[in-house]
Amino acid sequence: MGLKRSRTSLRDLTYRAANALQALKPVWMMSPTSAAQYIRPNSIRFDLLVIDEASQMRPEFAVSAILRADQIVVVGDANQLPPSDFFSASLSDGEGDGDDGSATEDTESILDLANQRLRRKRRLRWHYRSQHERLIQYSNREFYDRDLIIFPSPRTDDELLGVKCHYVGGTYDASINQQEAQAVIEEAYRLMRAYPERSLGIATMNIKQADLIRAEFDRLMLEQREVRDYIDYHSGGSTSSLSRISKTCRVMNATLS
Repeated sequence: MGLKRSRTSLRDLTYRAANALQALKPVWMMSPTSAAQYIRPNSIRFDLLVIDEASQMRPEFAVSAILRADQIVVVGDANQLPPSDFFSASLSDGEGDGDDGSATEDTESILDLANQRLRRKRRLRWHYRSQHERLIQYSNREFYDRDLIIFPSPRTDDELLGVKCHYVGGTYDASINQQEAQAVIEEAYRLMRAYPERSLGIATMNIKQADLIRAEFDRLMLEQREVRDYIDYHSGGSTSSLSRISKTCRVMNATLS
């Protein structure tokens, strides 16, 4: 029997080869959990730590990385969702109706703490990620006091760009809206016929509404040959896409497109 060579853990390797690793790779990208797991205290120091998406990180998760840096830059948006276990909990328990209010629980983030303690602040105003200004128009008006600088879209007459609201109404009952589901299916069918070369995505805000729309779509596929041909055409995947969001809630029932 051959002798087994003992393995060096990644944490020990990082400690023993700290200087060499930093010389080879001066920039490290890792989560705070990984920093605590793989970097021993007082073994490696970083000149600068950048915490991105800080509005979604709890302060206790950031401490391990902060203790290993001489200077920090906290980057985040206070108008985004606060730290929450809503989505992971929804996936683990198979629910996801979003009626318990846990998604909006007020939890302090490292960004909140930084805004309270750090004096030097800078706001980024230029928005360049949206292909159409309507995608950010509502947020700019309601959350950013119209302070964002937005580039106008060169294409204003294309129905496939931007955001449009089609009020449906209907009745919200037991986490579903039957009328809204039917409206989404009708719009999906129209798009399949109008743009057969484009793929289509339908998103809902709870699982029950998604199941209802899926059932309606299966029925439509059995009834309409065009839908079956469309599915066959895109079964190999397509790089282009259309998106429709079906939003169901007690206060507002709308189909955003």
